[in-house]
Amino acid sequence: MTNGELDGPFYTIDEGAFKLRLVLEDDEPLDEVCNVDGWVEVPGDGWWAATFFSLAEVGRLLAQRRAGEEYGAAAYFSCTDGISVREPGVDAILAAGRGLVTDGSYRSRLVKSVTS
Repeated sequence: MTNGELDGPFYTIDEGAFKLRLVLEDDEPLDEVCNVDGWVEVPGDGWWAATFFSLAEVGRLLAQRRAGEEYGAAAYFSCTDGISVREPGVDAILAAGRGLVTDGSYRSRLVKSVTS
């Protein structure tokens, strides 16, 4: 299991090459996180926003929206900063963040955060 720091709703993991900060629900088990807002901080390149979804969570959202005829009768799922991971859990999300930073694709897949 990933070693991170919990500070209020924020769970932060410092990988050295980047930091991952997630906004967890109260008492949410780390291995069950399946839909979470987060940021990837790359030293010298700022913070980049993402929403991480497990594949099962995307399926659940599509089924929920199909019932309500939202979003093209759930023919698709889309969000600007959405990143899908195979399985739920912080470890899977961290692996995705690591991949995004390693290959530089965070610049095209995530949304640059504006900070003061």
